[in-house]
Amino acid sequence: MLKLVRAADVLLIFCFLLLLPVFCHAQEFGQNKVRYRTFDFKVLKTKHFDIYYYPVEQDSVEQAARMAERWYARLSKLFQHQLSSRQPVILYANHPDFRGTTVIPGTIGETTGGVTEGLRRRVVLPMAGSMAETDHVLGHELVHAFQYDITTRYTRGSGMPGALQLPLWFIEGMAEYLSVGPVDSQTAMWMRDAVLRDDLPDIKKLDNPKYFPYRYGQALWAYIGGRYGDSVIGEILKATGPGGNINGAFKSVLHISEDDLSRDWKRSLAERDHPVLQAAVPAEKQAALLVKEKKEGGLNTSPSISPDGKWMMFYSERSLFAINLYLANAETGEIKREITKTAIDPHFDSFEFVNSAGAWSADSQRFAFGSIRSGKAELAIYDLKRNDVVKRVPLPGIGEVFSPSWSPDSSQVAFSAMKGGVTDLFTVDLKSGTVSQLTDDPYTNLEPAWSPDGKSIAFVTDQFTSDLNDLSFGQYRLAIMDAASRQIREVKTFDSGKNINPQWSADGNSLFFISDRDGIPNIYRVSLASGDIRQITNQQTGVSGIANLSPAFSLAPAGNRMVFSVFSNSGYSIYALNGADKLAGSSPGTKITPLFAGVLPPREGATGEVAAALQDSQTGLAPVSAFTTTNYHPSLSLDYVAPPSFGVGMSNFGTLIGGGTALYFSDLLGYHNLMTAFETSTTSQASHLLRNLSAIGAYQNQKHRWTWGVVGGQVPFLTGSLGQSLGTTPSGTPVVADQSITLWQIDREASGILAYPFNRAQRIEFSGGYQQIAFAAEAQTTVFSAIDGSLLLDQKEDIPAPDSLNLAVGSAALVYDTSIFGGTSPIVGQRYRLEAGVSGGSLDYSTILLDYRKYVRPFKHLTLAGRLLQYGRYGGDAEDNRINDIFVGYPALVRGYEPNSFSPAECGPPTQSGCQVFNQLFGSRIAVGNAEARVPILGPLGVIPSREVPPVEIAPFYDFGIAWTSADVARARGVARKPVSSYGASLRFNILGFAIGQLSYVRPQDRPLKNHVWEFSFLPGF
Repeated sequence: MLKLVRAADVLLIFCFLLLLPVFCHAQEFGQNKVRYRTFDFKVLKTKHFDIYYYPVEQDSVEQAARMAERWYARLSKLFQHQLSSRQPVILYANHPDFRGTTVIPGTIGETTGGVTEGLRRRVVLPMAGSMAETDHVLGHELVHAFQYDITTRYTRGSGMPGALQLPLWFIEGMAEYLSVGPVDSQTAMWMRDAVLRDDLPDIKKLDNPKYFPYRYGQALWAYIGGRYGDSVIGEILKATGPGGNINGAFKSVLHISEDDLSRDWKRSLAERDHPVLQAAVPAEKQAALLVKEKKEGGLNTSPSISPDGKWMMFYSERSLFAINLYLANAETGEIKREITKTAIDPHFDSFEFVNSAGAWSADSQRFAFGSIRSGKAELAIYDLKRNDVVKRVPLPGIGEVFSPSWSPDSSQVAFSAMKGGVTDLFTVDLKSGTVSQLTDDPYTNLEPAWSPDGKSIAFVTDQFTSDLNDLSFGQYRLAIMDAASRQIREVKTFDSGKNINPQWSADGNSLFFISDRDGIPNIYRVSLASGDIRQITNQQTGVSGIANLSPAFSLAPAGNRMVFSVFSNSGYSIYALNGADKLAGSSPGTKITPLFAGVLPPREGATGEVAAALQDSQTGLAPVSAFTTTNYHPSLSLDYVAPPSFGVGMSNFGTLIGGGTALYFSDLLGYHNLMTAFETSTTSQASHLLRNLSAIGAYQNQKHRWTWGVVGGQVPFLTGSLGQSLGTTPSGTPVVADQSITLWQIDREASGILAYPFNRAQRIEFSGGYQQIAFAAEAQTTVFSAIDGSLLLDQKEDIPAPDSLNLAVGSAALVYDTSIFGGTSPIVGQRYRLEAGVSGGSLDYSTILLDYRKYVRPFKHLTLAGRLLQYGRYGGDAEDNRINDIFVGYPALVRGYEPNSFSPAECGPPTQSGCQVFNQLFGSRIAVGNAEARVPILGPLGVIPSREVPPVEIAPFYDFGIAWTSADVARARGVARKPVSSYGASLRFNILGFAIGQLSYVRPQDRPLKNHVWEFSFLPGF
């Protein structure tokens, strides 16, 4: 996966340059990226790579290093390019460790196999479920490294690669093709489905998110490589130029236009796939549809049917916000329960749903599934009658857990798991919790299935087809392990394609399994005694889960029922087969084999330069003896320089000239981060450089679970006044005197920040330090003759200003957030922040913040949102006139009372108490309540769903609030103090992901002269 822009960089630069009046401390809200473990990284050095790893990976990192050097040899030849510097690769032992990486900011999803970021060209990935998949992902990400390096020459000034200009199908599709080649039954299945639906896009439409860039891009590059030769791929990348002109590159390299290439590519796919579709059978003519791909969400996979055939568990995205586990009637498909709510469960980290399925106990009453909770692998046991997870079995030393299988007596569960970067088979005793390791080798061992008599375990392995000496990885085969002796034997099936997902027949004499032996994944049955193979399904697209190794079917032997997931209509549906006759199968068909269903056209096999390179396991494979290992020693390097800003303008203070920039430094692993920002301006009337300087520096250390940092700098606030008077000189000459007074408030601060996340949702934060609020004033006086206008005096001088305030400050906060952002505002979950602060020194007071927000989604297109907030200053100096009152009328609090919307007419006749309608909005304490009904109109979740249009929502609301002081809760400044309220509707729109605009039509109920007001702000929903 390409990581083109670091989100943290953008946030920090935006924070420094645009929000300088507020120091960027800890987030107000936001979920946590928890680092459950601290890693002692080492560096394995090869000829071209620095590979960063930690000791638990010791047994697998050397193999990964050999694969990296082999990929370098392949890609440097294909691209005709050598990387300009050594290539860093950061390797994690498993996916949970990878998701906590400090190299890449932000949340990493379960389906992300690796990331290549652009600023320092770092490749970051976990060891995958198999060595072959690790090799594939490593190759995919190194293609990105070459893409970055090749295209950086276009943008030497900024240091950002020209790949930023290229669409995902171009970049990701190229990486997938060069790391997989033209033979790929998964991508061929996607293209066959597109042909079946008559939905093959033109190249110019591949930017549409509905066309998965990995699959469609790979298919297009396979066509280009097959027609013109794979050597043109690197030439096209280089020919796109600084503007990312793909059509121009096609014309200059291939001598064909984008439109003509689209036509030829689509014709090639149709000619390949139409005969295949005619030779197979539509899914609905073979089996009964249980869960449809669109109605219940596009992803419905890993079905597991209970032994009695009555119930089915499966993973689905029908909740829209996360993959969850659902219970359904296995006969009708009716959804009975949502078993998990992963999006708002603060302890939940992962289901491992990509390469895993759960399993039922023999009595059909309990269901076991693997998960990661609070960073630790466990086996969860769900009880059907109690409708709850009744037991969680910890699995110490395990990184990830996949595909559990109950023993017939329900005393043990077998499973495959990642440990030390390698996938092996294990069992756990449910009574004692003892974990036993069944296999211990570098081969891939997956998807165990316990035989009905409990004497054997069937599983998937590549040990019969792979050679670890030259790291050549063969297809997956079926094997059976004797449970007592642990002896392993191969189950002879097909010699071509992969064979996965074994399931036992009721009598234990046969194994059902999935094979793509003819290019289409289908279900087969093999007799263990005779070796006779029967075909159960004959799908047009394929029996498949999300990935190449995903389990996709389940068998209820006692009920002669089978459920399986099928890729169709660009999604996944679940079907059922019923009856012994259908499960008996028929002789394997031969019509599809000569049609090359698993090969991307125009090729008819593994031919071409890319395929040859992938088949050559020797070239570039470096010996382990050539590697050296050192400890990791962090050092800061410059990551990014924000483009300097410069501006000239006019203001009340005269001509203004200003500018600024920001710099971001970090070490290679992202443990240490240093950010600096500078902005200054000068005017003809206020030209003090140091007084006008905004400068902030911040350091963050995130090596451990405790994250800490320091921040310091100064931010000036400039105000002033203008005045004019008439007078005379001592000699009696009439004069006009103009005086301009400039006032500075300069906030300086040095503080420390400390945070500890308990889980994904909850954390504590502490901060403490020193603040100084300094004041300065300057007067410029010019005197002109009232007779002839001549300048008599031009004088600038400092004038008295208030003494500086020196404060020691500290705060502590408890933060909780399980909310899900819907594009313009949160739409599900809840969040709260409880914070207490103290200030001492020139002023002594304390602060309390209580902020609670709840989001309920009773219907598909409606969220009910509510907030209760109380904030106040307390203590002797809480209402000192040297600190500003708190204002309740901002659009983020109570709409309709924004300061600039008031006019003198609303204040009424002048009184000693001032403007009553305005003054009541100020105090040392405020309380606010908000209620909204949020309806998404456009965007992926909209009433009018669209992935192309940014999200837009409308939100009718009711706001109320009150501000008060300690003097009298009911009365302040001699004016009756009462709550203010408003109602109306806000229109929010996402501005291309950079900001949220909010336009509100408001009826303020406590402004007698205002029937309504319009407000606009850049503000997401609370």
